[in-house]
Amino acid sequence: MTVPRAAAVFPGAPDQAAGVRRWFTGWLGDGHPAADAGVLLLSEVFSNACLHSRSAESGGTVDVVAEVAGRTVRVEVVDGGGGPVSLTAGDPSCDAESGRGLWLLDLLSEEWGSGPLPDGRFRVHYTVAF
Repeated sequence: MTVPRAAAVFPGAPDQAAGVRRWFTGWLGDGHPAADAGVLLLSEVFSNACLHSRSAESGGTVDVVAEVAGRTVRVEVVDGGGGPVSLTAGDPSCDAESGRGLWLLDLLSEEWGSGPLPDGRFRVHYTVAF
């Protein structure tokens, strides 16, 4: 049985994405109906946080909070800020090597949003239904 809420802090480096995926899958459970979409979206959002924020600086971190509520899983990813103030999903070209993360977020989540926090950090959240 999944614990309703889990939180963890990870180094803000792209090479930490595999550990973030393992943490999420371990918490939610590999066979959970929201596991595939949830882990894919977390990987994309975490990678964006590492690439586009101050979290990539030495010692920077990314906070991840995940929660099951009813028939949804809600995930928040909070980085060090300093990246774009607002995010919008575009339609990536077929041969693009990047740029699909927000498009996937738009496609696979029930809802998502983002914005700066009062302390200067930046939060992206999404919900996956099951």
